[in-house]
Amino acid sequence: MLCPSCGGQVTAGSSFCTACGQTLAAPAMTGAAATQAGWGTPSTPGYAAGPTGGPTPAPPPATQPHPYSDYVQPYSAEAPGAGGTFSPIESMQKPIKDPDAPTKIGIAAALNIVPVIGPLFTLGYTVRYLQNKLRRDERLPEWSDFGDIGMKGLLAFLVTLPFSLIPFILFTVLMIPAVGSAMALAGNSKIGAAIMAIIVPMLISLAVAVVLTIPVPVALCRLAESGSLGTVFNFNAILATIKANPTQYLLIFALAWVAMMAVAFVSSAVQIVPVLGWIAGFVIMLGGAAAVSLGAMSAFGDYYARYRAG
Repeated sequence: MLCPSCGGQVTAGSSFCTACGQTLAAPAMTGAAATQAGWGTPSTPGYAAGPTGGPTPAPPPATQPHPYSDYVQPYSAEAPGAGGTFSPIESMQKPIKDPDAPTKIGIAAALNIVPVIGPLFTLGYTVRYLQNKLRRDERLPEWSDFGDIGMKGLLAFLVTLPFSLIPFILFTVLMIPAVGSAMALAGNSKIGAAIMAIIVPMLISLAVAVVLTIPVPVALCRLAESGSLGTVFNFNAILATIKANPTQYLLIFALAWVAMMAVAFVSSAVQIVPVLGWIAGFVIMLGGAAAVSLGAMSAFGDYYARYRAG
């Protein structure tokens, strides 16, 4: 099925195009499907037989409501509506305002201790939260149906993998000759040059990793919206989403970084106290990191939905 606006592939039964946001006409139902939908049977008053012997269905509405129609136009301080002015700081605070936030965020923090499987489940929980956000449901989801959360986490991991794999490969390729050069320079007593030979490829790899982190939130939002990998890697659509308001988008990254630094500072300060301080600092670091991560995704979810509504 093709979108009549942009020509992109659309999943059958979708109410809108995930690439351009065009609302789509609902398909008409006939025969048995129409009967099951409640349009009558031969014994129902007002029943009229269709050409296939089934009921003649009532005409469907021309379009379905856009799923984000209650969001205001993006970034408009004057626009009326449920969303009001977009504030990344307020969006980031929404997860901790959930009445069950300590329990739900605490479970996410605890799972992050478990190698491999734990982060996979927290990724799946993040996708489930984004799905809530895109439905205008600000509540943190329940920790239930772990099979579904795990599957969402696996899909999210596959989404993030290319963005993290590229910097890793680049780092490996650059570091192999860099180490050889550094050893040669160190052997000639050129310690400064040897250190630079190691630092430069590290900085290049880090810069690439930072740049490739930028599209990840939009890719996860697209995964939450469609539920499949098929529409996630539309890089033109991802770029268009970021370019809608790059200042606001990058501000969310900056706020998340500042929040993480604050959590790390408090955690380190508490650990000055032996034993109990170490335990408290560890708990603060885990819980704070989970809260900041969900807060950032809350803001990215609001950003994405406002872009889609515009």
